[in-house]
Amino acid sequence: MAEFFPWILILVGIVLGMVIGLKSHEENWAGGYSSYRRRMLRLAHISAIALGAILALYSLVMGYMPGGLPEAGFIFLLAGGILMPITCLLTAWKEKFRHFFAVPALCVATAVGIMAWLKFWVVFG
Repeated sequence: MAEFFPWILILVGIVLGMVIGLKSHEENWAGGYSSYRRRMLRLAHISAIALGAILALYSLVMGYMPGGLPEAGFIFLLAGGILMPITCLLTAWKEKFRHFFAVPALCVATAVGIMAWLKFWVVFG
C-alpha cells in the first residue's frame, strides 16, 4: 500500500502543473510571472512532484530498516507531501496562510531525521 501514495502525489503535481501551464501564457495571470501568488502556485506543483518522488524512494528503503520507526517516518513524509502543496495553494489564495508552512516542513524534517537516525544505527550500530 505504501507504494501507491507516492504516485498519487506525483500525479497530483503533474495535474497541477498542467492547470498552471494552461493559464501561464496570459501575461498577468495570477499577478504576473514574478508575483508571489504565481510563485506559490508553481511551488505547489513542484513540491507535490518532488515530495512524491522522495516518498517513493523512502518506501523502497524502509523495508530494510529495523523496527516500526520507518513506518512513522513514512507517515510524516506523506503528511508533509500532502500538506505542502495544500499550504502553497492556500497561501496563493490568501497570504496569511504562509504561517502554516512550518507544519509540512516539520513533518518532512521529522521523516528525514528518522531515516538519518536509522541509517546511522544500521551503519554504525
